[in-house]
Amino acid sequence: MSEVVSAPNWDVSVLEVVRGEPAWQAIQAANQFNEPPSEGMEYISIKLHVKSTYADSDEHSIGGADFALTGDQYIKYRGASVVEPDPSLDAQLFTGGETEGWISFQVKVGEGNLILIVDELLSFEDERFRFIALDENATLSVPEELKSIEPTELGTERTSPAPKDQIVITEDWEVSIVEVIRGEDAWTMVQEANQFNDPPDEGMEYIAVKVHVRNISTDDQSTSIDSFYFKTTGSASVLYDLPSVVDPEPALDANLYPGGEFEGWIIVQVAIGETNVILVFEPWLEFTDKNIRYISLD
Repeated sequence: MSEVVSAPNWDVSVLEVVRGEPAWQAIQAANQFNEPPSEGMEYISIKLHVKSTYADSDEHSIGGADFALTGDQYIKYRGASVVEPDPSLDAQLFTGGETEGWISFQVKVGEGNLILIVDELLSFEDERFRFIALDENATLSVPEELKSIEPTELGTERTSPAPKDQIVITEDWEVSIVEVIRGEDAWTMVQEANQFNDPPDEGMEYIAVKVHVRNISTDDQSTSIDSFYFKTTGSASVLYDLPSVVDPEPALDANLYPGGEFEGWIIVQVAIGETNVILVFEPWLEFTDKNIRYISLD
């Protein structure tokens, strides 16, 4: 057992860590419908001992959703979508109550500096986080090279979008286009992603865009990024919202610490045959324009 780490409301200790093929075998044995790890990823399962230290008399839940994992890829991983090996960490505890169980994640194959993050889902305290090294001497910090990166003017104006083969650099992000697929081929991708995805609205067509993003902020905290950071516009001078579809895998959906990067698909839409199509990068719930950029998809 590792040393007990005291977080707000919980004492946590690591009992056992299983990674790679042994972790996948245990997950496969837990449920025959559990899927193997994604390409380039591997499972890691962690057995925890948890004790409630809440100061009230109510019961409180604890489970895999209250933990995250990070490593030298600077990605904040949430729990894997699997049925956990038995016993899974899933309990309702009063103060003083204790439980043990497994939680599982997918990480990049061979990723080092693994650190478990105690991050209670229903807690909004600024000091709720605790970090437990799973690898010996694991430590992470904001990469020094980020401090020398300056935002550029490329793509700051809708009338002069960045070419799609160029990297745009904002205050907090580097964004580049990897691949663009439009029309029937994009609709085929959407259908294959989920059989319940709807076709584009009348007069519209889908565009599948594979985007590479990198968090270049120097604030030592993670930031989520997904398809909601993007919209489209074009020759019709209409700003189009995202269609309501499940994106193809790998979907652009990640929580990144400074230095973390990710690549995935988003599905956007424009009018059929519309020209001068522009991808608009506009971080969700941000109320300044310092990170807005315009990238040509033509």
